[in-house]
Amino acid sequence: MSDHPRSRTVGDLLDEMAARYPDNEAVVSQGRRVSYRELNDASARLARGFLALGLGKGDHVAILMGNRVEWLLTWFALNKIGAVAVGVSTWSTPRELAYILKHADVKVLVMAEGMLGKDYVAMVTTVYPELAASEAGQLRTPAAPFLRTVVVDGPGRPGMLTLAGLLERGESISPEILRAAQGEVRAHEVALVCYTSGSTGTPKGVQLVHGTMIEHGFNIGEAEQFDASDRFWLVLPLFWSAGNANTTMVVMTHGGAAVLQEHFEPAEALDLFEKERCTHYFAFPNVTAALYNHPSRAGRSFPSLRVAISTGNPEGIRMLRELGFQKFLHPYGTTEDYGFATINHPDDPLEVVYRTQGRPLPNLDLRIVNPETGRQVLADQSGEICLRGHVTVGYYKDAEKNEEAFDAEGYFHTGDLGYLGRDGRLHLEGRLKELVKTGGSNVSPMEVEAVLLSHPDVVEAYVVGLPDDLLGQVVAAFVKTRSSRATEEELRALCRGELSAYKVPQIIRFRDSFPMTDTGKVAKRRLVEEESASQR
Repeated sequence: MSDHPRSRTVGDLLDEMAARYPDNEAVVSQGRRVSYRELNDASARLARGFLALGLGKGDHVAILMGNRVEWLLTWFALNKIGAVAVGVSTWSTPRELAYILKHADVKVLVMAEGMLGKDYVAMVTTVYPELAASEAGQLRTPAAPFLRTVVVDGPGRPGMLTLAGLLERGESISPEILRAAQGEVRAHEVALVCYTSGSTGTPKGVQLVHGTMIEHGFNIGEAEQFDASDRFWLVLPLFWSAGNANTTMVVMTHGGAAVLQEHFEPAEALDLFEKERCTHYFAFPNVTAALYNHPSRAGRSFPSLRVAISTGNPEGIRMLRELGFQKFLHPYGTTEDYGFATINHPDDPLEVVYRTQGRPLPNLDLRIVNPETGRQVLADQSGEICLRGHVTVGYYKDAEKNEEAFDAEGYFHTGDLGYLGRDGRLHLEGRLKELVKTGGSNVSPMEVEAVLLSHPDVVEAYVVGLPDDLLGQVVAAFVKTRSSRATEEELRALCRGELSAYKVPQIIRFRDSFPMTDTGKVAKRRLVEEESASQR
């Protein structure tokens, strides 16, 4: 058991950990080793830079970059002054980026130059053509009314401020001014907004607050038997709640190290396991399979590996055991509950790990209700999973979705189907919503359908998730066209231009008709059943 942090805000937490574990490695990334003292000092300098820009409590700042030290420095700097970080997916298309920056009322965008062939500088310049002719910090664009400043971690570009330049501006702000600003931040205030796809066509901004992030992150870390000597391999994107509010907070509330991998590459991951003596792992079965089957794994052992967090897929756990893991955790969670709502004990037998998602974490009240009546059901009876306690304070700027998601008693309705066994363990059965979950990412069917329907030859389009052993689900589209001119590759090319890669349908089927329900709606479940039967 670790000592619980006293801090109630994320900025104060870093101060506390820097005092408690000044020389412990906090972050390892791309050959860099950053101690807690160094991380705290650097984030404080950057916080002063943000103050020099005129930012303060409640202002929204977007972060667009892979898993690297600068992401965490930016996040902690914003937390120190009470500004709100908005995570932006590194897979974003121009359309998706434009939506988030406008909807989230973002004032500043902090970004890398690019990643994995994506040129973020070119993308931002395309989305905001006024930028190139603007003075740095003086952008005016109707496409994002609040956006004033774009900060790039790299050489200067027309209209953009560099990260180094932002640090220089911060020299004009005294440490006393920063301390005063940090002293005004409160536990109940929002620290992070994560955008996640929902069952509607536009992403939802999930608001996560300082105090709960610390408390819940600490509780998750205790369940994972993590302490200051441990080292967490962190490949889950920091713009996800699973990477940030969950795994990062596990590390930072316990004084351990986050071993960042900017993006997943199996050979590099295996090298990090070995060189950095990683102890903890959180990833999905497709990542496990890529590591297990990689040629460079042959003949190697990783004695430091101890705790693996993944699904309870027996084949996946078999591969994790052969990689060297000793304990296995099978959680259930959503972005709205800071990543995890339930988790099993590391010493549970494998049959429990296979079958259940464990018990609720502290300060999380979980109930199962009849989806139609809203009434709580008995043990062993299926229903919708509802949560209260350590959950989001609501979706940003979306009263309608908040009203749909929360009931009169304050329970968040997840849209997932499951039941609680008589031993209090959760059994997840599937998804009530049509949301597709592929490789850990959420895909809104309506969003993909809208892109498909923009093709002039497509008259109907229905998107579903088909079961997949590695990804959980794959995106499949069933399409009706006016003629036979549209091809699978043409439709995929259209989707690739408008959607992140994980949203592009892997399977496209052309149909003349669709199964219908008694109420005249397309029966998507029957589409799944028919396609699954045809693949047997």
